[in-house]
Amino acid sequence: MSDKVSVEKDLEDLIPGFLENRHKDVLELRVLIQNRNVVEISKIGHRLKGTCGGYGFAKLSELGKVLEGAGKESDFSAIETALGAIEAHLSHLTIEYVES
Repeated sequence: MSDKVSVEKDLEDLIPGFLENRHKDVLELRVLIQNRNVVEISKIGHRLKGTCGGYGFAKLSELGKVLEGAGKESDFSAIETALGAIEAHLSHLTIEYVES
């Protein structure tokens, strides 16, 4: 199973660092969940929503929106579900570079 994402070829050099940062976000979110820090969870969700959308990662952007909302509601079940979906998407990601 693969989640294919089409990204503009102009961004190809930036994508490895972008994805590395998303993996760091996952690790940070795990700690924030343990600490019940919904303010920072919401902030990361908000950042994912904007940043991921800008790079063409629509599914990650949508999951960031869910994460942001769940953090604002202190809904840890929804936070865990969103984080699991983010992890699954990242682990099955295939990137196709396209001319803009």
